Amino acid sequence: MTTADNLSRADPTDLDALRKALAASDSDGKLNPIGMSPIEVGPEALDVLIETVSEITRSERVVLVANATPAYRYREDLKERIAHTLSESFDLECIEHLS
Repeated sequence: MTTADNLSRADPTDLDALRKALAASDSDGKLNPIGMSPIEVGPEALDVLIETVSEITRSERVVLVANATPAYRYREDLKERIAHTLSESFDLECIEHLS
């Protein structure tokens, strides 16, 4: 079973399940562990973005890594909104990951 197969069945809100799926797909230990917590999922998730990030880091600098795939909700570019929201409270660096 491939990593993609394992992860496609995992609940994105269940970090333990995601960690287990990655471990099951990584017998060589080449993948980086998921070192984040918590994950907010739902229509109000963006409303608590600053609060959530502030709980994770004391740094004023945040790096946002995103792939190039567009993500929209009701015609709103979510990645653009996330970047804008983060930039209002943090020194933001955006990195587009191309894989």
